[in-house]
Amino acid sequence: MTIPQNDPFYSAKSSLLRAENHITDFDTAIWRYRDEHPPAYVTELDPDGRTQTLKFRFTEPFPQTWIDSATDALIATRSALDQACYAASKVSGNTSLRHTQFPIAASADDFDNLISGRKVCKDIPDAIVALIRRFKPYKGGNDTLWTLNKLRHSVHTELVPVDIKGGNVWIYHAVGSAEVTALNPIFDRTTNEMPFARVPADANLNCKAHPTLLIGFDHPEIAGRQHAVAFLAGAVSEVEQIVEAIETACCRLGFIDAA
Repeated sequence: MTIPQNDPFYSAKSSLLRAENHITDFDTAIWRYRDEHPPAYVTELDPDGRTQTLKFRFTEPFPQTWIDSATDALIATRSALDQACYAASKVSGNTSLRHTQFPIAASADDFDNLISGRKVCKDIPDAIVALIRRFKPYKGGNDTLWTLNKLRHSVHTELVPVDIKGGNVWIYHAVGSAEVTALNPIFDRTTNEMPFARVPADANLNCKAHPTLLIGFDHPEIAGRQHAVAFLAGAVSEVEQIVEAIETACCRLGFIDAA
């Protein structure tokens, strides 16, 4: 896809295209790691001596490219929103372009304060600000935008870690009378292990297990267990709709000629 550089929304559209490329790189890196470094299937006697735990052990560190690609995608996606607002302000004929932020807040009240109190949108045309309000870019209104902004803001202080947040484990061909107790497969980053089942210590167990891993963002304020690639793709889709809506509004308002 080639975006003409004379397109008023060139920066916003290019940022989204760059974000999509980073997401593809991220997804590819995840699959490459899975293929090249499958976890070891191990059993370990529990401290009580009566049970043993079945677990997966990851012997290779997760690649830095996971964090790099995810961070680059976050930055590009969030930047597209501000760039779209800047473009709308510029094509409207405004000569002051200092306050053209796309506001995202923790609540509806904080969102209103950004616009009316701190006036971060002062140089954006009123009709575009009204359009932005309809997207409800605050926690509880549009949680995708709020999460995107929260993760993007975090990189100002430190990169948001990406690792295994959980997964599902399928156990095949269990043999014998031993009872298998399934565990919630939570990754322990201190041991690089993911326990998934427990059996009696003397169990004669012959089985195969296969994990499906969930690679997510490790951030204390981001709730839920969502795959990082799925979140990023959804955020790009959401922002694309907003950029398109702003561009369409600029055409309707006569700021730019319709294609």
